[in-house]
Amino acid sequence: MTSRQIHQAAQHPVHLDKAQADAVEARTVLDLRLGATFTRMQTLTLQGHVRQLREVGKISYGEPFSFLSFY
Repeated sequence: MTSRQIHQAAQHPVHLDKAQADAVEARTVLDLRLGATFTRMQTLTLQGHVRQLREVGKISYGEPFSFLSFY
């Protein structure tokens, strides 16, 4: 988005589509739950195989990402 588009939207607000807003919320909740489930599954699967997990108790999978790639 450009600065011009942002100012245009701020000066000319429209009504939000409740169905679209609810869909975004549902995808966000689903994404968080699936991401947490995936992380837990990976941790349990790798517990006996990865030295870092035995020493530290957790593994960093890197940067957070959208599990469902909806964004």
